[in-house]
Amino acid sequence: MEYDSFENPVPMCEEIVQMVTNEKLVTESLKEKKIMIATLKKQKELLMRERKAFALMAKATVYAKNIFDLCRMVIVGLVEILRFDTGVIRLKTGQENSLEMVASTGLDKTTIEFLHDDPESIATFVANSEKPIFAPDTSTHEIMRTYGKRIDQFMCKALISWPLHDSLQKIIGVVTLVSHLPKKIPDKDRDFFEIIAGMLAIVIERKLASRNITKALKEKELMLKEIHHRVKNNMQVISSLINLQAGRIEDQDYKNMFDEIRDRIRSMALVHDQLYRSRDLAYINLKDYITQLTGSLMRSYSIASGKIELKIDADDLYIGIDKAVPCGLITNELISNALKYAFPDDMKGQIIIKLDKDDNGKLLLNIKDNGIGLTQDFNLQNADSLGLELVIMLVEQIDGSLDITGDEGTEVTIIFAA
Repeated sequence: MEYDSFENPVPMCEEIVQMVTNEKLVTESLKEKKIMIATLKKQKELLMRERKAFALMAKATVYAKNIFDLCRMVIVGLVEILRFDTGVIRLKTGQENSLEMVASTGLDKTTIEFLHDDPESIATFVANSEKPIFAPDTSTHEIMRTYGKRIDQFMCKALISWPLHDSLQKIIGVVTLVSHLPKKIPDKDRDFFEIIAGMLAIVIERKLASRNITKALKEKELMLKEIHHRVKNNMQVISSLINLQAGRIEDQDYKNMFDEIRDRIRSMALVHDQLYRSRDLAYINLKDYITQLTGSLMRSYSIASGKIELKIDADDLYIGIDKAVPCGLITNELISNALKYAFPDDMKGQIIIKLDKDDNGKLLLNIKDNGIGLTQDFNLQNADSLGLELVIMLVEQIDGSLDITGDEGTEVTIIFAA
């Protein structure tokens, strides 16, 4: 028969149905895969964009030299990432809290100059109202009622203007992005912009705080320098008054007493002069201080050229004012004593000052001369010299140790913690 092959058509129909079903399943699976791929692609693009933005913030935070650099780097990055045409960051400055344009991108020179002196900017409105403007199409936004002319003037067809809040929720600035064409701004872009603006506000606040601290420290440094300068000047006035008074005294012993007092005052004034000239207001260079002090004493005692050779063997060591003043007075007394008594008549000699650190990190001040030395009955504990009494008292004041020997000349060693 001609149609024998179609005697049982049911299996063939089932096969056709199965084939159609399989094709539908494959088509649906491909659609699902395409949707999944598109979703993953969008997520990847979003993730890459966020990484780029956070990298931008991190780079700006670390490498920006100041707030202006920080804002410039961030606004350029935001305009590029969100694909706007122009961007401006304004910050509150001064006591009037006026908004100053600190960074911009995409603007010509004339527009920048205009915006610098623009008290009626949209950013000012945002700062005063404390509400952001989010307008994908400005022609349909309520901002047109107030700033329609300004919006048309700057070809502002899409706009984001966002307030920057500090940790106390006070407005410290405004970030504004402008597009010359209306554009879709999805929620993810808005969320992204809000996060970056929040991060920027935190960094700006910290940099402002750091700048204020630095400014306050500089002001205190200037004040301390001025104090040291005035103290030094006052001591010089006292020294000059003592000189005038000493000039009226005929008794040489009394005159010598006034000279000793003057030299002690000068040694203290020199500490304040060193601190005034130093970059570090807490410490002075002990080597420089002793060099100037001993030079002043040599001139004060009018030592003839070639009579006494003064050598200073010292490293650059720094001490605070609480140790510098006693150390200076000690050095003053010991050098003065050597200049007055170690080399009588026409005797020539040498004074060597060594300044070093011992194995325990303590400062070691050694003053040695090759003069006539100490008397045989010398006893440090029973010293009746005002100068030596002062030295003993000052060594105790700095928690130091004192050792004096007089076999060949006189050698004094003082050890104390810096």
